[in-house]
Amino acid sequence: MTRPWLNPCVEPVRLYAPRGRLLLYAAGSLVFVAAGGWLITSFGPLGRVVGVAAILFFGLCAAYYARELLWRRPTLQIDADGIVDRSTVFPAGRVAWRDIRGVRIVAAGRQRLLGIDVRDPAALARSASRLGRVILRTNTRMGYPEVAIPRYAVPRPLESVIEDMRRFHPALAVRADD
Repeated sequence: MTRPWLNPCVEPVRLYAPRGRLLLYAAGSLVFVAAGGWLITSFGPLGRVVGVAAILFFGLCAAYYARELLWRRPTLQIDADGIVDRSTVFPAGRVAWRDIRGVRIVAAGRQRLLGIDVRDPAALARSASRLGRVILRTNTRMGYPEVAIPRYAVPRPLESVIEDMRRFHPALAVRADD
């Protein structure tokens, strides 16, 4: 596919989650694992249930953040073919420019996300794991875009990330959030 706007010398943009933020989230997860252990030993049957749930959930979170710290890889790559999303536990993976309808910055509570609307959400869902499909359906029912890259997953403002995307694909539609 010929892309006349693309300078062949332009290297892919690779963005990594900030190490400090990953360390903070890993430490916070371990605090909640410890709190789960305390609940198990201090509060009867209900404390045991809540404590085990906390240990399982936050233990998985700590393992995820530890993996991201030890085996560094870009959380987002932008190149001539599209993007590669690895920003969450259930990432979208490779999404080609031809499959992207547009991008927008979305607010979810106090968090900002880079929302990527795709042309065929069903195709994206087919490439996801079973749990990934459930999360995708839940997000879209709540009005969020099919691909949502959290601000904390990239080391600079989302507006700057959109500028990088437009360097590779100038016709990319940038929408205001609904």
